[in-house]
Amino acid sequence: MVNKSDDIVIDSIYFRNLKGKLVQKNDKYVAILKSNSPNYTFTIAEKSNDYPFDLSQSECAISFIENGETKYYKTTNLNEVAGTYYENGPPSINDATSSTVVAFTEEDKE
Repeated sequence: MVNKSDDIVIDSIYFRNLKGKLVQKNDKYVAILKSNSPNYTFTIAEKSNDYPFDLSQSECAISFIENGETKYYKTTNLNEVAGTYYENGPPSINDATSSTVVAFTEEDKE
């Protein structure tokens, strides 16, 4: 991540006819891009009438606010990495909702 000045607020990302709010997590920005399609598909979402860009499949636009004015930065030649879809959200590696007793002492029996 490039250092940004305090008068710039990173806002949203536009990618494959979808828009997502960018949220900072540690030193990165992430967004969830949701399609209106009820099924998971590999097709690009239809562009809505109010979608502001004509972007290729390997381009995205990032909106940011600088001194109260919304500006856009276009990125090309994106590297796409396959994601993993979890219907109920990603599993927690620290989830302790279930436990199994493996051993116990005589005192534990009482």
